[in-house]
Amino acid sequence: MTASITAEPVLSESSVGSSKRFEGFAANIENEVDDEVEDVLADAEPSFDPEVELVLERARGYLGTTEALQAIRTLYYEGSIRNHKGQLQANLIIYLKKPFFQRIEIIKDDYTDIEASNGYVGWKQRDHVEKPADYRPGAWLITMPPKVLRKMRITAWENLNFFENIEAIDGRVSSKGLTPFEGRPADLLLFEHDTGDVYNRYFDPTTGQLLATESSPGNIVKELGEQAVQNIRFPKQLHYYQNAQLNIIVTFDRIEINRSFADNFFEHPMFHVR
Repeated sequence: MTASITAEPVLSESSVGSSKRFEGFAANIENEVDDEVEDVLADAEPSFDPEVELVLERARGYLGTTEALQAIRTLYYEGSIRNHKGQLQANLIIYLKKPFFQRIEIIKDDYTDIEASNGYVGWKQRDHVEKPADYRPGAWLITMPPKVLRKMRITAWENLNFFENIEAIDGRVSSKGLTPFEGRPADLLLFEHDTGDVYNRYFDPTTGQLLATESSPGNIVKELGEQAVQNIRFPKQLHYYQNAQLNIIVTFDRIEINRSFADNFFEHPMFHVR
């Protein structure tokens, strides 16, 4: 698992040419993010379902030691996006920082699409290599509505916490027990959020390896290959399937742990204070 990178944070509509999600205006920036995360962790009510905890313990153990996983503050991914034929569509950079910071850059020849959030304001911008004749400052900048912002907070949290503390963001995990998955038994856990988003995750019942994540019926992400970074396992590729058909391939060529990112790197350009 790449943490829990799914189709949503890696391949939003911007990567396939649609920006219909991003309209409206998000909430104002609040106080320090770290203060909030301390509060939500204090208020969280952990799940004590022994079946769930056993599967999660195996899953985390497969990725690395508890100490190594909890020591992660930031993650940096660099790679590429290809179609089902292996043709390059774009290069990709992902920046993640606890608790809710994320920034995704989808880089093409003549422009870069940027999606980012500091946890309180989310935004999307297209940055052209050469400004078009009709370019106006702010014309290519969109602020995400609250519903999308909440979803980005969820994915940032999941991506950085490796199946831990989902209760801190008003989520819950439940078990469906052993379930057939592509001809083999798998432990099926449902990661449910108050936004209505549900991620069905299938785990190897012996090793704890994440086999696949289903974000909606027919939309499945599988992890292929393996690379170790500071003794933590990450996949080499993510394969995105739609109705059993391979759609997109993401390859990670470089992964770094605890690279330094300033908080203002994730801020909305309109609110950025230098």
